[in-house]
Formats: sequence, structure tokens, C-alpha cells
Amino acid sequence: MRFFISQNIIIYTLSIRDLSTASVLQIGSSGKIETLANVYNTGGFPDRPAVFPPVRRTVLVPLPPTSPSQTGR
Repeated sequence: MRFFISQNIIIYTLSIRDLSTASVLQIGSSGKIETLANVYNTGGFPDRPAVFPPVRRTVLVPLPPTSPSQTGR
């Protein structure tokens, strides 16, 4: 079975509050997303790394303005 998905997504402001190394931001469709984590001690360190508290800040991503022909107005 085949699906054809057509999307028109317009984002005027995108605000991301938290971001970590395991974050995924998806806009639109995806077939299947699988998780994968590989951790290797390539430096030969004897202990685990220090854990720092997460930094909370708001990140604003500027997006280009759209023309009226793209918005359907």
C-alpha cells in the first residue's frame, strides 16, 4: 500500500523552550522514527562525566516572511 501525503505548513513564530541532546523537533510527516543511542568511552576515562543541571532559556527562531501567494490569501 502506498500513501502520498501533501502538506502546506506555515509557521510564523517558533518558540523552543528546552533543548537537550535527546530532543527531536519534527514539523511535517515522517515514515518511522526509531531511537538509537551508542555510548563509547573512546578516551579511556575511569569515571562517568559530571552531570550539569539543564539550562532553561527560550530560543526564538526567526523565520522568513511569507508572500500572500504562499498563504492562500
